[in-house]
Amino acid sequence: MYVITFLYICLEAIIFAFLLLYKLSRVEDWKTRYYLILIALLIIYNVTGGLLPDNHLPGSLFIQESIAYGTGFITPCFFPLYVYKVFDLKKMRFHAYRGVIYFLILPYLIFVFVYKYSGNILFAKRLLILPVLYGIWVMISLHRAIKVKYNNTLSSKAAREELIFLFISLTPWVGLPIIDYFDLGQTVEASVTNTGFLLLLALAVKNDIKQMRSEHLRFVESESRLRDENDNKDKDGEMDTNGLDKIGSQKKQKVVMLLNSVIQELSGPEEAPAADPEIEQSGSFKLNYKKFKLTSREVEIVLLMKKGLTSKNIAEDLFISENTVRKHIQNIFAKVDVSNKLELLHKLQEAG
Repeated sequence: MYVITFLYICLEAIIFAFLLLYKLSRVEDWKTRYYLILIALLIIYNVTGGLLPDNHLPGSLFIQESIAYGTGFITPCFFPLYVYKVFDLKKMRFHAYRGVIYFLILPYLIFVFVYKYSGNILFAKRLLILPVLYGIWVMISLHRAIKVKYNNTLSSKAAREELIFLFISLTPWVGLPIIDYFDLGQTVEASVTNTGFLLLLALAVKNDIKQMRSEHLRFVESESRLRDENDNKDKDGEMDTNGLDKIGSQKKQKVVMLLNSVIQELSGPEEAPAADPEIEQSGSFKLNYKKFKLTSREVEIVLLMKKGLTSKNIAEDLFISENTVRKHIQNIFAKVDVSNKLELLHKLQEAG
């Protein structure tokens, strides 16, 4: 194994350990799962490419070569699925689920068959032209997918940055069969392929950090507005009798809601929530809460989140524990397939 390959394996093992700890602390973050798969594939690719073939290891030369080339075919198979999910490139769906099977996995099986029965790996390498041509098709599709994502224009900074990073990340893998065919060496192969995918991971993490920062600022603004409202209420002094009656009525309603939720929990799974005035005012949300099969309690929590309330405020408002609120939020994220509040509200506000 070359030193450069070993260094990449060490670096990627550290990244994998860090991402695994992060995933364990934030179970609801579904994107981290794709990061872990990406890094794991790179490590396997580097290990097999660095060690195989070797006459000192068990197994025939044919098996070792098949494993080494197999990881070189399988790792790029993950690229279309990765960009389709992580970067939300809808136009890459065909490549993510079917294209890689037809144009990468199937050619690999043909490559193994030809190598097995010809006994000449140089002859079998001629089939590597198929993944090269497919890679060019994927790059063209990638350009179109990014353009569609940004409303058929690449004029924005985000669109140009995403296009450049993804093209730089994909190009080495398109050229991998060429590097292998002309036997340019493990140093060149490991450098260009690993650098490409690590750039791809870096762009995804950068976007996540930007999104989390934006979400944090929104929460801070919501907390600030709530504090200001509470301060203004304190300055108003004593409330009149009508105000006290209104508060008493609200408390009674909350108690009734609490009793109803207890009865629902004792009687079994919750059914779809009854019509609610606040829900009725938002037509798209009304369609989407049914679409994602949210329970009445989950709809209540989403509405309160939409108002800017924190988990603690929601718990106080619904007379339940803060831990229960967090569990409900995790269930909501899982049902709607989002990882944060902004994605949740955006997805529920889309046309049903």
